[in-house]
Amino acid sequence: MAVYYLIFIISYFLCFFDFIKETKIKLFVFLLFTASVTLIAGLRTLGVDNDSVVYQQIFISSENISFYQIIIGDYWENTERGFYLLNKLVYTSGGDIQTLLLTVSILTASLNYSIIYKISPYPFLSLLFYLSFFYLYRDFTQIRYGLSCALVFYAIYFYIKKRYFFFFV
Repeated sequence: MAVYYLIFIISYFLCFFDFIKETKIKLFVFLLFTASVTLIAGLRTLGVDNDSVVYQQIFISSENISFYQIIIGDYWENTERGFYLLNKLVYTSGGDIQTLLLTVSILTASLNYSIIYKISPYPFLSLLFYLSFFYLYRDFTQIRYGLSCALVFYAIYFYIKKRYFFFFV
């Protein structure tokens, strides 16, 4: 548990970087910290959160289902097609449940943290808010929901920027 407290304490002190004018230093520190936080979420052991054992069962069940069955929704699991497809892709690529957790963590983090850095005038403060309210819940427990929220967050960004093609994709 001390690791999670340390994440929040470091994030709090990194807010001072919001007032540094040198953008290269700010970007470097932001990328270093967010990469660390991403790896902590992606490389956690099973059972640290409430849902990882369920995600392991979904991953194992993807062995017996074809891509066609996933696309048409012909499976008994109550799981979103996109997430099931991601499980199948990781499984057929030779990955295990840890690879899946790391993949989802990297996808979610790259979407969330990049949009935070792009649009926030105070990216470290915004990161502190994200970590305080969503990190342990979305990035650890409800990873499907966290990834879908990150995709919607990015879609809204493209809509506001009037880049409608990327909004619909």
